[in-house]
Amino acid sequence: MSKDKLEKLKERERILKEQIKREQAKINARNRKVRTKRLIEVGATLETALGVEFPEPNDRQNLYEALTKIRTNQSGYEYNLAKMIVNDIRKIQK
Repeated sequence: MSKDKLEKLKERERILKEQIKREQAKINARNRKVRTKRLIEVGATLETALGVEFPEPNDRQNLYEALTKIRTNQSGYEYNLAKMIVNDIRKIQK
């Protein structure tokens, strides 16, 4: 293989790597937009269902703690509200 041909192949490789990088960046940007839209919709659904807004970071932290706090019923069963909600959603989906 001649030196010229090798250089051309290396240049082609560099160009392809750049194209791959650009395409991956487009995919990543698209995925971020989809995730952001979903998070906004879920947050809006949660605020609507609860009838309250969570404008401050501390409010959102309190919501998280309320949803994930381990509780124990009279029979000793441990649960949290987040898992109860997920279980209800799964039952609805069936």
